[in-house]
Amino acid sequence: GAVAGSVPGTVSVHEALATADRAMLTISETRASDAGGVNGPDPLAVLEDSGSPYRTAIGYQALAANTTGTYNTASGYQALLANTTGGSNTASGASALRVNTGGSLNTANGTQALQSNTTGSYNTAIGYAGLAYNTTGRYNTAGGSHALIGNTTGEANTASGVAAAYSNTTGMDNTAAGRSALYTNTTGSGNTASGRSALVVATGSRNTALGYQAGADATTGND
Repeated sequence: GAVAGSVPGTVSVHEALATADRAMLTISETRASDAGGVNGPDPLAVLEDSGSPYRTAIGYQALAANTTGTYNTASGYQALLANTTGGSNTASGASALRVNTGGSLNTANGTQALQSNTTGSYNTAIGYAGLAYNTTGRYNTAGGSHALIGNTTGEANTASGVAAAYSNTTGMDNTAAGRSALYTNTTGSGNTASGRSALVVATGSRNTALGYQAGADATTGND
């Protein structure tokens, strides 16, 4: 019924929200073809706050391939583009988690963050290209531009700072805090480097260095 004081022919906010519940809003654009014609609508965004598959996508081709994945949020050009079954992922930034298919519980915030991840889960990347080449690695945390960028299958690594643990590929259980800390390590595991350029050229395992350029001369030694 009409609400006291409302304009005849209009509906209340509550009525409008009830009507919109479980509805999907698709925003489309019309692009001109090279010949000057019209290609038709291109999905720019899908906003869905309830109902299966419980997803929120904002940006061209964001979550475009999603099938059964639930509780995913994608914001940015091709964010979570290839995701099909992965769930509870959050991607913010162009190409963030772009090729993820079945990985779940990942958070990527930044352009190209976790862009190569396919089935890796429980990863967090904040910053441009953080964990960009990770594919199946799990439990990794990267904070800073290019942090852990080279990691592919390594697990349980934590890198904080620009280019921290930059070259790590399969190493596990490493902690790097500071710009370029543990920069060269690829397969070494169990290292702790805290401070700018700490253990910068080290490639061994179970080494600890604290402070600016600490352990800068260490190379392949262990423990």
